[in-house]
Amino acid sequence: AIEFTPDARLAVVVSDEYLALVDLTVSTPSPTLIQVADDLLDPPAAEEVVLAPDGSYAFVRQFGTTELAVVDLSTKTVDYLPVGANPTDLDLSPTGEYATLVSRGDQQLWVFDVSQPYASPEVIDLPLDGALGSLTYLPDGDQAILYTTATNSDRYASWDVASGDVVLRSLVKPVSGISITPTGGTMLAFHTKTDVDTP
Repeated sequence: AIEFTPDARLAVVVSDEYLALVDLTVSTPSPTLIQVADDLLDPPAAEEVVLAPDGSYAFVRQFGTTELAVVDLSTKTVDYLPVGANPTDLDLSPTGEYATLVSRGDQQLWVFDVSQPYASPEVIDLPLDGALGSLTYLPDGDQAILYTTATNSDRYASWDVASGDVVLRSLVKPVSGISITPTGGTMLAFHTKTDVDTP
């Protein structure tokens, strides 16, 4: 995965073993490598990276871990913050204030303050029967939609960011994708051809 700082001066590229910082303002860019995996021989898959808007921190989600890698881009140091089991999605809020991670294994949301990532995160319990693992913010950042494409579930949930309330809702068929209009007024749910899994 690759991300850019809003001023387009820095590109951040994540691989399983390293985070590469590329200064795009120099005539001959070359990467500065920061090791993000403890085990270089068998590293966990690095699936997502998000950046603080000011370019201070990068957050890396690794498959199958119980930690979130936080990289201080000024000091080039890495810390690992505990999160729930089996993190499956990592998103930056539209305002850039929060890095939000979905823990499918524990059915929780972990919300980190991007400006103070080492402060205790807010942890929000999700409905246990939702099997929720993916998150999409509405454009204003006031709400987000949670859903799953990993199981044949016809449920999704809406999360009110201010109150922390999570409401589980039903759909007609399992979800293959969710899209929100630019105004945030409409959600489109794309369905699978298969029906809901039944016991």
